[in-house]
Amino acid sequence: MPDTGAAGVSTAGQLQFQALQKIDPRVQLDTSTAGVHGIVFGKGSAERSKGTIQVETPIGVITFQVMGTTTPLLLCLDDMDRLGVRFDNLNNELVQGNHIVPVVRKFGHPFMLLHRPEESMAFNHLTEPQLRQLHRRFGHPSVRRLAKILSRAGYDVDNEWIKYLTKVCEQCQLHGKAPG
Repeated sequence: MPDTGAAGVSTAGQLQFQALQKIDPRVQLDTSTAGVHGIVFGKGSAERSKGTIQVETPIGVITFQVMGTTTPLLLCLDDMDRLGVRFDNLNNELVQGNHIVPVVRKFGHPFMLLHRPEESMAFNHLTEPQLRQLHRRFGHPSVRRLAKILSRAGYDVDNEWIKYLTKVCEQCQLHGKAPG
């Protein structure tokens, strides 16, 4: 997520680092740099970094300071300047010379997708809890019916995610048709 520049260094929360490591096991925490940077979030005290990670992104390799907080990967303005990247908020893209990286806006924040955006829940513009809520509010429709509703509303539909949600939905399991 492009940051406002308040931190001065790119940061990542511990849980975000662990989630990224599940997707890309090559990302390892370098603990030799632990405590080098201190970041203050809100009115709290300074949080010292637990180390650094090197993350390959569509705009280049970025060093993130891993903090013991619950923050997303925040790309600081200094790193954007170093990489020659500007954020075009009107077209929702990061521009690096002739290279354009699409950005997804969610929860009022811009997100750059790191890996396989076509398979990401963020690419569908709906989070898993939002899909679950829609599934419940539309009366637990079938996969085909919910996909049709979402596509009519202008969302990119991934039938596999909807199929998974239907499969793990307790109400659908209790009241659905018996397997043939």
